[in-house]
Amino acid sequence: MNDEAQDNPVLKILFDAFEQQYKGDKEKVIGAINAIAEQVQQEGCKLIHFGKVVFITNVVGSRMVEFHALVGGKMDEKKKIAELDKELDKLLPMLKKLGVLIAYTTMPKDKVPVFGKILDNYKFSKKEVELPDGRPGVAFYISLEK
Repeated sequence: MNDEAQDNPVLKILFDAFEQQYKGDKEKVIGAINAIAEQVQQEGCKLIHFGKVVFITNVVGSRMVEFHALVGGKMDEKKKIAELDKELDKLLPMLKKLGVLIAYTTMPKDKVPVFGKILDNYKFSKKEVELPDGRPGVAFYISLEK
């Protein structure tokens, strides 16, 4: 990791998360970070940083936001889930305060046993969907109106 990533907490989280995801393949890590850099240049796409988690949020419709989370640091899956749970508790009220009515995330079916329990605790509903890459997935969504 270069000095710039060390000094920028958001970049460090992205680097750590993608390094684990791509098992140290630096080319794929840099490609993924560059893809996010391009994404956030578009209106409605933002990175929201809480602790060791960066949420990628994208406005996809009137008062509707899609989000995905990346957890930084070298930790096992159980600790990542605890970190994500802690920070999701900050994201949802923030989105509601900004006027978002529906927030959702998607994931491949094989990730549901790992991350679905957190979303169930927040009363997300779920629906089977096809992911953009054609794989079967699940969409978790929540109404923030209440």
